[in-house]
Amino acid sequence: MDSGPWPFVGRDEVVDACRRDLDRDRSVLIAGPGGVGKTRVARELADHYEATRTVVRVVASLTTGASMFHGLDLNQPVLLVIDDIQMLDADIASVLATMVVSKDLVVLATMRTEPGPSLREVPAPVTVLWKDDHIARIDVGPLERNAQDELVTSVLPGRVDRTALRRLWGLTKGSPLFVSELLRSSVADGALEHRDGTWYLVADPHSNRLDELIASRVDDLVAEQRHVVDPVAVGEPLPFVLLRDAVSAAELDAAERSGLIEVVADSMRRDVRMAHPMFGDVARRRMTASRSSLLHRELLSMIERTPLRRRDDIVRASTWQLRAGGTPVTDDMVLAARRALYDRDEWLAIELASHAMSSRRVDAAIVVCQAFVGLGQPERAARLLAELGGETSDADRAMLGIQRAVTSFWALGDASTADRQLRDAELEVPAGAWRDEIRSERAVIAAMRGRLSEALDLSDDLIDETRPIRVYVTAAIAAGVARALDGRSEDAMALAARAFELGSAVTSELGMSDPGIHLVAQALASSEAGELTASEELARLAHAVSVEQGHRNGQAYCSLVLGRTLLLRGRAAEAATFFAESAATFGWLHSRGPQRWALAGALQASALSGAVGEAERWWEDLCRLGDHPAQMMGIEVERAGAWLLAARRDVDGAISRLGRIAEDAFDVGAVSLGGAVAHDVVRLGGVWRQSDVIERLGAAQGRLAPARAMALEAARSDDPLGFETAGEHFAAIGADLFACEAFQRSSTLSARRGLTRDAARARRRAAEAFRRTGEEWFCSLALAPESAGGSVDGVVLTHRESAIAQRAAQGRSNRDIADELGVSVRTVENHLQRVYEKFGVTGRRDLAGVDLRQPRDRRRREAARLASPA
Repeated sequence: MDSGPWPFVGRDEVVDACRRDLDRDRSVLIAGPGGVGKTRVARELADHYEATRTVVRVVASLTTGASMFHGLDLNQPVLLVIDDIQMLDADIASVLATMVVSKDLVVLATMRTEPGPSLREVPAPVTVLWKDDHIARIDVGPLERNAQDELVTSVLPGRVDRTALRRLWGLTKGSPLFVSELLRSSVADGALEHRDGTWYLVADPHSNRLDELIASRVDDLVAEQRHVVDPVAVGEPLPFVLLRDAVSAAELDAAERSGLIEVVADSMRRDVRMAHPMFGDVARRRMTASRSSLLHRELLSMIERTPLRRRDDIVRASTWQLRAGGTPVTDDMVLAARRALYDRDEWLAIELASHAMSSRRVDAAIVVCQAFVGLGQPERAARLLAELGGETSDADRAMLGIQRAVTSFWALGDASTADRQLRDAELEVPAGAWRDEIRSERAVIAAMRGRLSEALDLSDDLIDETRPIRVYVTAAIAAGVARALDGRSEDAMALAARAFELGSAVTSELGMSDPGIHLVAQALASSEAGELTASEELARLAHAVSVEQGHRNGQAYCSLVLGRTLLLRGRAAEAATFFAESAATFGWLHSRGPQRWALAGALQASALSGAVGEAERWWEDLCRLGDHPAQMMGIEVERAGAWLLAARRDVDGAISRLGRIAEDAFDVGAVSLGGAVAHDVVRLGGVWRQSDVIERLGAAQGRLAPARAMALEAARSDDPLGFETAGEHFAAIGADLFACEAFQRSSTLSARRGLTRDAARARRRAAEAFRRTGEEWFCSLALAPESAGGSVDGVVLTHRESAIAQRAAQGRSNRDIADELGVSVRTVENHLQRVYEKFGVTGRRDLAGVDLRQPRDRRRREAARLASPA
């Protein structure tokens, strides 16, 4: 991590506001709590004005005297920059105020504002200045969430796991000081780990320097304040009524005035929490075990006087009971563990459920296993499951058999053992709801193995709302996926929507899949139906919720489906980022099956964009990962290999391989996936001649498969009007790349027949569709022999790539280029590597004879070509 100055982000509005006043010689006061970056804002402004004014910088203290005014030539433009103006002596502040009011001096000052026992009261003359509008007061708060994420991702080289970003936000809440200290210490001590190109938080981050800074505030508390702050630190958020009845109003008021706690409105009641998450974190770490236990007992005595009303109250009470010591196992503790697991607090779920396991409760053990899987530690779950036995109830036997099979299949990649475990459990449980639930899980695993017919045979009679909800929603996972892939996408959409509605009513029941999986299934079915806008919106919403809740599995699946939808829309660059995120997150979870699907998507997106080297690296990752029985999207993995051949310009090899893959897909009933692969054959200039397959694809539900059937039929009959019609259908659903490809093929065929007007119209429509993708280049446009490529030379550079490549072709060093363009040497190296891959050259000496013009020139030239007869 770079040790130099950090990027200056998220303060454009503040800087602009300050400059509007300073440019007209009006003094400015930047006010805000400690750690939000007031000094950095002032420094950036001072640096800006050094070219036009004499800038004098002062760090205020009680000893700062009139000497700071000596030597100032007030006949020249002067900017006096004062950090921590509240530290000035009152007399000096009065002199300064007089000069500001008389406009003899322009001042840029920072002022710390948050309450606290160690904060000195602001001198009255300074307060008068901004109250009487003699100086513009501009308040600065913490960074917004997106600005903090930008700061973190710009400092850490490579991708940053979104869950890590969420955790850092939860701890720092936009304080640049806290962010910088936590990042530095977490990288140094290994809490932030760089794995497979992505940064993950593998331990709770903390900084000794921050601990010392915050601890000084905690240590300054007087007894009446500590009497309130300590219980809040260990039990936050605390219902306001608990504290109101347990402490005096004076104590509560004094604690709130310390700036360490705050009262906030939460739903229908008020809560008391630490004013910043780091305050509570530090206070809890500095507390002795005996003090913590005593406080938890006090909290328990408080809560006994207040009825439990909210969903999380049972989690709160059970946690306090456990940490108070000597707690017996109760049903409430197991329920609390389940709710903690559902709320993505896996370690708390493990803490609560492990205590309950002392009485050999199977339901508690399953909570622990599911939590370990959610934390990416499936081996620990498998070991624990192997040790369990002696279950007595049908529910225990069924849930244990299901959990063993799920762990064997997903985490360990052992399909035969998973199948045996489910069949054994089915034999041990009598006919009824629990046997049906085992059968529904068999259907899910069959679907994930790509055995669509078996999944439908097992699940069809379970998709009945007279069945228990648990059975229905689990079977719906299998049936929904199978229907989406066998061409019944609209049926799949309706089923997933209903399953989500029903599943949301039983969210915290043990062994239930998160209802969000049905949102993923609905988004997948929507994309296969050609409802691409709806699919994208739903996937983005579910992705955002998963990240916010820390639900890594949900995040990984949502990233995967979002990447697929974006790729269908022709937005390959953005699709690649979500596929990469999905692959990294599945990797963190040790979920190799879906990780392969994500890697295949990333490979396709890279190959389509012409990034051959990147596609090669994704292929290496796929090969290194090895096989897995989750073959539902195995066709996509094979398809990715064909696109790698195409990116290598082995078009004939790619078409041949795609043809075999498509035939295999149709043989197993995967109409949607097979249709996509058959369409790839046509996109690369081939012809699909099997009319029965085209008919099956045309009869599929939705708008995407029939549009693909039109393109296949147009290629088979060499029909320009057929391609134009297919292009219209693709454009109508937002599949802009497919539309561009079809319109270009129509233009080429029309021109060959001498239909110049038709050719010109199709080329204009191709250009419009191409622009809508927002991409620079697609290999499918350049490689199809009957299509005029997406650019004249088949290569288009971004503005940054072109600027770097032109300088490299002139013999400039990477360091010189980096300094001139204001980027890092690594950025220059990465862009040059992309340029070499696009042009098929090995070094900068080969760039001398290459067309390196800016992409706007190429796009303009290509648009003209697309709009003119071939």
